[in-house]
Amino acid sequence: MSDTVEITLNGEALGLKPTLLAFKEINAKCGGFRNALQNVAYDYNAEIITQIIASGLGKRVKDVEEPVFKTPQNELIGPVTDFVTILMNGGKRPVDGEEKKTVSE
Repeated sequence: MSDTVEITLNGEALGLKPTLLAFKEINAKCGGFRNALQNVAYDYNAEIITQIIASGLGKRVKDVEEPVFKTPQNELIGPVTDFVTILMNGGKRPVDGEEKKTVSE
């Protein structure tokens, strides 16, 4: 399974790539990952959603504003949230049911 998140912008299928640059940009420009998730999942903040998509595509915000605008926002929330979660997990998808090790192990 690829760690790239599929997203459709204005009818075009694209992939958000979890890179170190995207990690750093989103952390800096969105006020941290907790704030990024809050702004995407609860506030539907179009500016933050656009920034995250631009970072994941390796593009400038102004290059994705129009396609983001033309895409229903409810179609972007899930993939953008997944992408931020992957970045928070070191660029890899979290494994369902993965057992957490304790400090004593």
